[in-house]
Amino acid sequence: MKITFILFLAFCLLSCEENLIEKSVKLYPNGNVELKQFVNDKGEVKKEIHYFENGKTQIEGGYDKLGKRDGTWISYYEDGIVWSYGEYKNGIQEGENKVYYSNGKIRYGGKWENDKQVGKWVFYDKKGDLMKSEDYSKN
Repeated sequence: MKITFILFLAFCLLSCEENLIEKSVKLYPNGNVELKQFVNDKGEVKKEIHYFENGKTQIEGGYDKLGKRDGTWISYYEDGIVWSYGEYKNGIQEGENKVYYSNGKIRYGGKWENDKQVGKWVFYDKKGDLMKSEDYSKN
């Protein structure tokens, strides 16, 4: 009985998910996609992906009902390595944020609350060694 209920609940949650239509809205001169948007049946952009001319993803993330950044946004170097990721809510930075060197090592990271840095932020050199940390709790 428990398994049946869990399966039913999972089915309901998945079927409530919005169906999005994928649109290539901007192309490079070579024909590669520069900007792709995912829109709902109301025409609202819910997700966006920007691409480098070589076809690799440059930045991607979602939007809320008001068209403001929402959820996780990820940026990449041209070779596909993650450059940064950050969390947004209602268009402002809210949550975890990390930035990486092109070698994949973390450059710095910390948290945002209401578009302000909070708590301990850590900064590293290109080898991954800790250079400094700053506490933004006092601000």
